[in-house]
Amino acid sequence: MTLNRALFLAALLVFAVACGDDDEGENNANNINNANNVNNANNGMTIEVAGTWESNFATVESISDTEWNGSAITQYDNNARLAITQNAADAEFSPSAFNKIVWTAPEGDVFYYCTIAFGLETEQEAVDAEDTSDDSDPLNSGCGGFGWTQLTKQ
Repeated sequence: MTLNRALFLAALLVFAVACGDDDEGENNANNINNANNVNNANNGMTIEVAGTWESNFATVESISDTEWNGSAITQYDNNARLAITQNAADAEFSPSAFNKIVWTAPEGDVFYYCTIAFGLETEQEAVDAEDTSDDSDPLNSGCGGFGWTQLTKQ
C-alpha cells in the first residue's frame, strides 16, 4: 500500500467516524482498514500465515505479504484474520476480480481458510462482503456449504 493510499484510507476512516450516526458508513470505514489493525508489508508486519503449505487437496500453496497463491494481496488484517486479494489480469477465472479470504488461528503447523467472497468487481465490494463462514467444524462444513481448505506447513 502506498503512503498516499494509506493516508487517504486513514482520512476516510476519520471522516466516517466523525459522521457519527451513520452506522453503515462507520462499519464500512472500519472494514476498509481499521487504521491501527491492518497489517501489510509497508508497516513492517508480516501476514501470520506466510509460508509454503500443502492443502488437504494435495496441492501446494504459497502465501506472502503480497500474494496468496498467485493472487495479489491488496490488504490484510492479522487481528481479524482476513485478506483481500485480486486475481491476475490473465487469470483463467474472474480475471482482475477481488476476493475476501478468512482464516483460522494457526495451531502448530496447521490452519484453515475459507474464501467467503470471490469474483467481485471492486476491492470495496470485497471489503464489504459479509462473512457468513463458520469455523466450528472446518474440515466438514462452514465455508459456503463445504469444508474449509486445510493448510499444513511444508
